[in-house]
Amino acid sequence: MNRRAVLFNDLLSDILTVLEKSLKGTTFILCDLYKLFEDVHALPEIYGFRNVVDSCCIDVAGNQTRECAPGRAPCADRTTHAYFDPFHPSESMHKLWFQLCFKDII
Repeated sequence: MNRRAVLFNDLLSDILTVLEKSLKGTTFILCDLYKLFEDVHALPEIYGFRNVVDSCCIDVAGNQTRECAPGRAPCADRTTHAYFDPFHPSESMHKLWFQLCFKDII
């Protein structure tokens, strides 16, 4: 699956170039989130994360596989976690996405 994601991302760049030429006035932004997640997991400290495995909330099953438990407070410092819950990246991770995807535009 990982190799397929890399292959897809590699091919996508060429497809977007063709689409931009054929759809006048359009601009596509290619953001390789797969690569970003790879980089964050390999060197979390560089990106300001201390935890790239556990989610910030306690889930209903207690094993990082389900939605957050109602009424339970999330971790005290959410900025150091790459994931808020077992399914969704944290706000800090979303900020990295924005910086990566739009660095050439803003």
